[in-house]
Amino acid sequence: MASNPIAIIVVLLVLIGGSPIGPLHPAPGYKESRSLGTETLELSLASDSLAEGKGPAGGIPLTCSAVGTFSMGCIDQTTRGSPRASDSGWSLICAKGHCPPPVRGGAGMAFDPITGYVVLFGGINNLTLSPNTTYDDTWVFANGNWTQLHISGPSARLGEYMAYDPADHYILLFGGGPYLTLNGSLYYDDTWEFQNGTWTKLDLSFHPSARGLGGIAWDPIDGYLLMYGGMSSQTDIHSDTWTFAHGQWKNLSLSEHPPPLLAPSLAFDPSSANVLLFGGATPSPGVQFGLDLDQTWSYAHGIWTNLTGKIRGSIPDGRMLGAMAYDPAQGFMVLFGGWNTTADLIFGDTWIYIDGYWSELYLSPTPASSIIGASLISTTPTSGLVLFGGLVGNLSAYSATNATWVFGPPPANTTITSQPPPTPYGVYFSVAPRNCNSISFNGTHLSSGSREDLTPGNFYVVSATPCPGYEFKGWYFSGGVSVGSPENATSELNVVGSGTVTAYYVQPSGTSYQWRGASFAESLAGIAIALAIFVVGVTRVNRRKAAPLR
Repeated sequence: MASNPIAIIVVLLVLIGGSPIGPLHPAPGYKESRSLGTETLELSLASDSLAEGKGPAGGIPLTCSAVGTFSMGCIDQTTRGSPRASDSGWSLICAKGHCPPPVRGGAGMAFDPITGYVVLFGGINNLTLSPNTTYDDTWVFANGNWTQLHISGPSARLGEYMAYDPADHYILLFGGGPYLTLNGSLYYDDTWEFQNGTWTKLDLSFHPSARGLGGIAWDPIDGYLLMYGGMSSQTDIHSDTWTFAHGQWKNLSLSEHPPPLLAPSLAFDPSSANVLLFGGATPSPGVQFGLDLDQTWSYAHGIWTNLTGKIRGSIPDGRMLGAMAYDPAQGFMVLFGGWNTTADLIFGDTWIYIDGYWSELYLSPTPASSIIGASLISTTPTSGLVLFGGLVGNLSAYSATNATWVFGPPPANTTITSQPPPTPYGVYFSVAPRNCNSISFNGTHLSSGSREDLTPGNFYVVSATPCPGYEFKGWYFSGGVSVGSPENATSELNVVGSGTVTAYYVQPSGTSYQWRGASFAESLAGIAIALAIFVVGVTRVNRRKAAPLR
């Protein structure tokens, strides 16, 4: 059967491929203390201890604290006992797409032991794609549930320094920027406190210069927050050491210190009574973000010491934007993920550090095979670490997540609401008219009629470029997909199920691409019905022609 050639619009068809927390209040006391590790480490530590004439290795009571690249947690006193590897591992609390906070990485996160809540602020939903969104929202996590606090506070930012200050009994936030930028004019130098559900800006005349993407940790031995490194611009990576105590900043002006570092990992290590620093990127000619280091440093009483040459066992690859925190329930430091910009490698590995040893743990499941900018903190002495979000993937196509995981024992009273990762849904892309074949998804050009399997909760971008003689009119979508700004040629794509997305073009004169005056939607419906009738008709004709074999 012959038909007149017409431009057919490809209709994107649908293919199926807890309770809120209460007001802020004091948390119950936590007295039980445990410490875990691995049998291999236990034997190595015992052997070294005996060889040095110190007798069997044992724990000492210490106040401890921990911080990730963008986060910090403070806990009560605990003791470190013998290693016990059986409790090591990641557990999914809330899967990607099923957690209330929108997907993001580079958020500030801290644990407030007074209220017993994890507090999350800011972050960004992607680094390499446009448009992107930087957040200024505040969330709290308790008993396995996230709840947003609808309050005013700092402006939207990522890479801020955020930590709990036990001396002043509030969470401190400093600096950060509206997005990852090499332009120093866009970073902040403001200081905020969060207490009793309220953000308050501190009016301080003396403070660090505007910066973001550094490390901060509470040092219980010296009694102050310790801040190191960060970036004000591509040519201004910092190597200064600052402390914060009793509402005041102080520059220590130390002669010996680590090199200038962007996004190092920093946390207090009770086993050595030192603040531990790992990695970060240091300036190097011709390298955009700098050379990623695998150095380990310690800090105590105003003195930095390079431990790299004294480290026993394996050493993690050099990286920036790794998440690190001390796990009081298991008695060792945990390092997860990070980015080696020099080799263009993004990691999803888990390492532990204890008494001068780095050791990689090969775990399954794991939050991601490649992730940067996740937020990781410790909570209580008997609970595991809490990890939220991060940017998953590679440099060409990041996919932010909002999954929540714990490492080790879940926090007390946690309701496990984990679900299997969401099933990808088939989404079809097309253009109208079809001969105006110009559409891209996450920066990749697609042919009209292309199908992509997309997962809810991820960040996607669609972009349309009109062909000659046409101009962009808008996006048409149906089923379980929607376009954030249908009138914009480039916009965010939201996915909750299978569906269709069509870039709709018109002639510059304003005449819509229609048939006999019908609207675009009516035309789509008519073509869909016609195609269905045509397929049924052809099927029947073919069945008549088919005769049984004799």
